[in-house]
Amino acid sequence: MSVLHYRGYTEDSIHGISVLHHARNTLEAAVTRETYDKTVYQNGGIHSGMLETNSDPHGCANGPAGKLLKR
Repeated sequence: MSVLHYRGYTEDSIHGISVLHHARNTLEAAVTRETYDKTVYQNGGIHSGMLETNSDPHGCANGPAGKLLKR
């Protein structure tokens, strides 16, 4: 008599996760993404928040030797 072992989903390659637990996580991620997308489109496609940086916003940066790098 032969025994077949099928590996299920795992997050750490050691401990397996049940099919139902993995399905719940997948559905929760999908619902979260849909909620985010709905909010973005309701705001006219404009993300809330502001990005601030201390670097030059014109696509230039200094390399390790202090020389100006360009794209």
